[in-house]
Amino acid sequence: MGMAESIDRLVGAPVLVFGSPPPGGRDLDLLARPDEERVLAEWLAGQGFLERGGEWVRFRECRVASLDLAPLSTWGLPEAAASALFEEARAIPGFERLVRPAPRHLLLILARRLAEGDGRMPYKHRKRIADALAEDPSAWEGARASAPEWRASRALASLDRAYHSGGGASRLARASALAEWPFGQGRTRRRALVRGWQAARRADRRRHGQLITFSGLDGAGKSSQAEALRETLEQLGWETTMQWVRLEWTTLWENRWLGVIGWPARASLGLLSRARPSDGEGPGPGLTPTAVRERSGFVANVWVTIVALAHASAQRREVRPHLRRGAVVICDRYTLDAAAHLRFRYGERRPFRFQIGLVRRLSPRPLRGYFVDVPPETAYARKAEQYSLDDLTRQAELYREESARLGAHKIDGERPREDLCAEIAEDVWRAL
Repeated sequence: MGMAESIDRLVGAPVLVFGSPPPGGRDLDLLARPDEERVLAEWLAGQGFLERGGEWVRFRECRVASLDLAPLSTWGLPEAAASALFEEARAIPGFERLVRPAPRHLLLILARRLAEGDGRMPYKHRKRIADALAEDPSAWEGARASAPEWRASRALASLDRAYHSGGGASRLARASALAEWPFGQGRTRRRALVRGWQAARRADRRRHGQLITFSGLDGAGKSSQAEALRETLEQLGWETTMQWVRLEWTTLWENRWLGVIGWPARASLGLLSRARPSDGEGPGPGLTPTAVRERSGFVANVWVTIVALAHASAQRREVRPHLRRGAVVICDRYTLDAAAHLRFRYGERRPFRFQIGLVRRLSPRPLRGYFVDVPPETAYARKAEQYSLDDLTRQAELYREESARLGAHKIDGERPREDLCAEIAEDVWRAL
């Protein structure tokens, strides 16, 4: 039995589904009167759901169940308007107690949601408006008649403009709507508008996305956890994107500018090698860029600084555009991996503190950074492709050293995958 069916059997009076009705909705958005709200809250807590700001979620294995439960009192409706909302509600096929709003009430609900959000109107809201108008062509007129009672006249006008123009609602339009509700009570019009403007600005700032990173040895299981988190966040309504920023691929192999920068040095070293006198016993040791870096701390530090700057630029380039449009960016490898591999490639005995600090400071800062720690033997058994067991053992030590310095959240990658999925998902959900 699904959650909607369980709730339908549990409650003794109608509960309004003000989001997408089942079975088509991703989750449930419910408006309940006091008795039903209390019953539902107790039942959800008993089922292992966690609550934050009216959102109830339960993380099990690598899946999530969620719903939003709003008490009727939080909508601030007069008694007559609240009664009409439930009395005019329409049945949802297959359910007895779960009902959906009448078309005119749906427009008022969506108007408030547009005002409280960041001004963008998603496609699903446009479709719900179109469906409501198809069901009741006079829905706009009915909504306008009820808007003063809902204190949503400005919000409804803003919704009307956004729907018919194909755009969204400006910050000023949203501030004006919020000044009517919820900030209009007990305030002068000017003070209410100021509060509305502040709230609309905060909503705009929430458009900026967040960054979550996973680091660890090849075979640690970080890609599996990153993908599980992406699926969970999308089920919770977050826009997500996955990015891969591996030092070798993103910077050393795909960055043509490193080749351009390094060409003069390689050419000079080649001339010097050919110019060296031979002792008659065959060629001497090669004077290669790698050999020079190994012998000279100065040369190594200069080159690693160049690589660090290039990699920081690559991480910014891969991540920032998605953050600006408000997505949650999940990175498979990030600064911790770059730090460990810079030292692995260019000198484990050299800390490269300055260069690693450059990568950290110039890259977008993660909201959460996870280090999936496994023994090198486990990683080798899972993925014996690129590195030997000895390589992985050396890398594991570097990862552990750098994770402590960079403040990564260390998790045991040998725990069951499903347990880690739930732990990480809950941690990220609480942080977002």
